[in-house]
Amino acid sequence: SRSFEDASQVVQSAEPSVVASALKLYLKELKPALLRCSSRAYAAFTASQSPSKLRDAVKLLPPHAHSTTKHLFAHLRRVADHSEENKMTPGNLVVCF
Repeated sequence: SRSFEDASQVVQSAEPSVVASALKLYLKELKPALLRCSSRAYAAFTASQSPSKLRDAVKLLPPHAHSTTKHLFAHLRRVADHSEENKMTPGNLVVCF
């Protein structure tokens, strides 16, 4: 659709820090919070100590939250994969998000 194309162009032309700030604000204002929309999933998130446990916790989320979280984590992984250039290590991403 046209509005998606317009939004895509805005995102592509914006500074990465602006896009990251908008995403953080969106996630902060989301009701219910993305990772807290399921009490079972939230308990599993807070107890997870490994990537496999985190993946298991994501599977407990409702479908809409599961899809959003899956894509968000995949994006953050891509950001961390380029930490040599962008200085966003997994530890820095944890602080930011």
